[in-house]
Amino acid sequence: MSNVTDAQSLKDMGFSEKQIKHALKECSDNFNEALEYLLSHPSTTPEEDSNAVTPISRENIIEHNENEPPHITNWTNNSHIQVTGDKRLDLGYTDYHYYWGSARASVKVGRGGEKSLSTGTWYYEVTLNSRGNCRIGWCIPTFNPGNSHDAKVGDGSDSWGIDGTKQKKYHQAKEESFGRDWSRGDIIGTMIDFDTNKIYYTVNGSKIECAFTNVTADQLIPCFSLQSKTKITVNFGPNFSHKPNGAVGLNSSLSVENKNKLEVIYNFYSEEGIIQGVNTLKYLRDMGATGATHPIVGVVAWKMNASKLLTITLEEWMCTWALNQCFDVASMKSCVTSWLTEIQDKRCFTNYYNFLFKYLKLASTSLPPASAIRGWMLCGIDRRWGLWNNFKEHVEKKNEPITLSTWNQLLNFIDEIGDDPSKYDPDDGSWPLYLEEFAVSKLMVLNK
Repeated sequence: MSNVTDAQSLKDMGFSEKQIKHALKECSDNFNEALEYLLSHPSTTPEEDSNAVTPISRENIIEHNENEPPHITNWTNNSHIQVTGDKRLDLGYTDYHYYWGSARASVKVGRGGEKSLSTGTWYYEVTLNSRGNCRIGWCIPTFNPGNSHDAKVGDGSDSWGIDGTKQKKYHQAKEESFGRDWSRGDIIGTMIDFDTNKIYYTVNGSKIECAFTNVTADQLIPCFSLQSKTKITVNFGPNFSHKPNGAVGLNSSLSVENKNKLEVIYNFYSEEGIIQGVNTLKYLRDMGATGATHPIVGVVAWKMNASKLLTITLEEWMCTWALNQCFDVASMKSCVTSWLTEIQDKRCFTNYYNFLFKYLKLASTSLPPASAIRGWMLCGIDRRWGLWNNFKEHVEKKNEPITLSTWNQLLNFIDEIGDDPSKYDPDDGSWPLYLEEFAVSKLMVLNK
């Protein structure tokens, strides 16, 4: 029989397409052997195997190009680039000539479209298995060197990369000095922060450095260019050697067993297929929240990139916990506790703060005063700013919407004024009118 006829015959017997595809692959397309395999090994087919993995994609936030975990792909068909091992780890350049070859990942991350409030911070690591010229970075989907022996990451406007061997960074065919020298065995980490439009790098867990700014691409893919006999090992997560605060890996794959565990917990808290309202608050209490303005309420929404107030969709739930490898309530609670620690980092706190404005404003362009007060309390400003009660009283009395400009500038205002009203300069003129009015009506009175 032909492969098509074989597959149809097996389908007519009640086997699923996944089971048939798996069995035919295992038996080199031999129909009789495939049938015997299906009958004698039902637990090893993808439909039944608890160890089988499925990548969880979500809108445009994380998107897998193939139905398997993130791996390296030689999409250029460059014969000098060799993907070894299980396609997920090792990459090498196989020629002694001083040619270049490029490869990229099978997964891309992005801003998530109009529904996305916070688009996340994504990270992967590369271990240098040999010393040689190697560019590590990110590209947009249009980057394709083809079979060129000279095209490299960073040569054009569609990719960004660094080479520690030369201690330089590359973008738009420009090179600039950057970073420290790399050696064999070093672990290079790179992170894209879509909230600040910046690409960062770190070596062996050293202080993370910003290499590129104004990276406004909607989607990015990890990519690599190697020269000569260079070899690297790539790690897309979830377990890293030196993961920065606030970042997640690119591997959102779940085994059938863990997928079922997450669905059971979601169904426990959901009603009519969704967690929302009082059920969201119940879940947040179980995570450790002690009230409606406890930081956990905001932090969980931020980390899940929740698109609607006090609502957690199944898609948001599955992708978040797959990326963080949490499959029971205890591990979720531990993870949430670590998120609270993350927002002590200034970069993470700024991303969290910016998310809250968009999360709380619903369909409006500004925040109602009560929502703004709640947002500031979710950020802990009521606990860290000595003039909070005065400011809160001003907001309640004025009873006007809080604009994005006022929201954004408040952090700078607090940093400059602190708890000392005498630091306010009435001739500065750089603050939004809302904050100027507070300064005049409250701070100058206090200063007297």
